[in-house]
Amino acid sequence: MSDASLTTLGVIFLVCLFFCTINKTLSKLMGGVGFFLIILIIFQSKTGTTIIDFSHIAEWLLSFGRRVAEWTESNLLPSLSELARVIEEGFLK
Repeated sequence: MSDASLTTLGVIFLVCLFFCTINKTLSKLMGGVGFFLIILIIFQSKTGTTIIDFSHIAEWLLSFGRRVAEWTESNLLPSLSELARVIEEGFLK
């Protein structure tokens, strides 16, 4: 294997390791957020107070998801395609 191929494999390994670590951290964080939301919903239903209006959260999440999808389609996907082409050229040399 050439040095470029070994470097490419090393970079791919580091990227996968980075995303794996983020995945574990995000899973724990989302579990904590979910637990907090359940406690908050129970508190709001028992006391009758409104701390967070959950009716507007769904609308915000949908609009945010659309914006992320548009950004991904216009910016991220072309960059990933270019990265894949460079990696493929590295393996073929």
